[in-house]
Amino acid sequence: MNLLRDEERRLIKGLHRYIGATEKLGELVAEDVVSLLEKAEVEQEVLEDEFAENPLSSFHTLYRIYHDWNEVFRHVWCDDCDKTPASQDFNITFGIAERKLGGWITQEDLRVAAINIVKLYEMYDLDVRDVFDGYIQDHVVIPLPAEELYFITATADKQDRMRSAVVWFEELYKRVSENMYPDSTLKLITVARVLAGVYNKIGMPRKSIELFDQINNEGLDMRQLKRDVEYYTLRLNGLPLDERTKDLDLYKKTKPSKFTQLCRQSLKSTKAESKLKCFLRASDRPFYFIKEELFNKNPRISVFHDVITEDDLRQLSHCTSARRLVYRGEVSEETAINNKKFGFYDVEQSVVKKLRNRMRKILQIPQQEEIDIKRGNQRVATWNYVIKGAKSGGYKVFMSSKTSVPLVSGSVIVWYNQNSDGRQDGRLSPGDCHTIIGSQRVVEDYLEEDGTVSTMKCFNFFKNSP
Repeated sequence: MNLLRDEERRLIKGLHRYIGATEKLGELVAEDVVSLLEKAEVEQEVLEDEFAENPLSSFHTLYRIYHDWNEVFRHVWCDDCDKTPASQDFNITFGIAERKLGGWITQEDLRVAAINIVKLYEMYDLDVRDVFDGYIQDHVVIPLPAEELYFITATADKQDRMRSAVVWFEELYKRVSENMYPDSTLKLITVARVLAGVYNKIGMPRKSIELFDQINNEGLDMRQLKRDVEYYTLRLNGLPLDERTKDLDLYKKTKPSKFTQLCRQSLKSTKAESKLKCFLRASDRPFYFIKEELFNKNPRISVFHDVITEDDLRQLSHCTSARRLVYRGEVSEETAINNKKFGFYDVEQSVVKKLRNRMRKILQIPQQEEIDIKRGNQRVATWNYVIKGAKSGGYKVFMSSKTSVPLVSGSVIVWYNQNSDGRQDGRLSPGDCHTIIGSQRVVEDYLEEDGTVSTMKCFNFFKNSP
């Protein structure tokens, strides 16, 4: 999203050159092009570095750039347009921006961004009125225009997220009918017809007919409206008598899954929470203590703070940036990313191995010989280096232990995959919640047994740990 913002600035400069060169030749520039340029400049002035962290502002930027710049390009470079040096210069600028982005924004990008907003609404039980007003929990942005809200709601309908589609369309219909979007081109009858179709899809054609009865007929196509009413009347008559007046209880909130509940809040009892604490833990280095925060006692799930230095975070961030190395554990060959070659071995040796040795000392796990991971040995312990944590949401959850762990930048989340007697502990299968505000970046590492680890008594140390 930040790259998209920067590339739009390139397009704005290119369009200024096009307008200046065209007017210098005494030719007129389409009013739509000038107005869209002014709109883009105003939007750019309010975009801050954190704008992409909010899903509403990100979607608004995607939607605006997709529609506005495609419209500009249609005016400047089309089959019937004169190919002038000015238009050729803008076409080259557009091509540069497209290559930098790895392809121009498509409607599929908008669809994915829209459905992610709906997923956040469902998972975190957000109030639809707050979302329409630009509020997501304690964060607020400029409210989305009616056309963008309509796109999100229609996407929920196409994805068969019917409860969300009904609630969102009803709120949109209410606001459009109250003329809360005076500058919008979205018509009330457009929203009403789609909402009626949603009612019909869920087996409530009666509500579709009632909806059309409420609409003021002035200025509407009565023939189309009459055909719609006739269709929904036929649908209603085709239902069994006991279902014609029945309302499906879509508004009643069903009990969320355990995973969803953990993403919203901890499910531990007050008594269980009282036994958890944060303390200084001794390491194998003299007079060196590590801050450990305990989130679950059995099985043990901890977060270690102040383990990763700022220099470590910079190196990890560089390795997982936009030009990151994508690899599988068993692959050590060079991989080409953005025309640059990276070797997994070099990256692993310089960053991850250093941190792995540090974690061994902190957890008091003895040094092992290098392990051939193709042998399929079982894991002893797993940890996540949190390079960047989200501002809201994005917890790592362990359902079997009712544990939610927030991802704090610079921390290390640790859990053991074996019991103290060396047997594999199948209770720990973590899941990742959607982030609400912001993004997060995590690197996972783990240790595997080498055939002798499970017989070592040193692995009993956490039985008596604080």
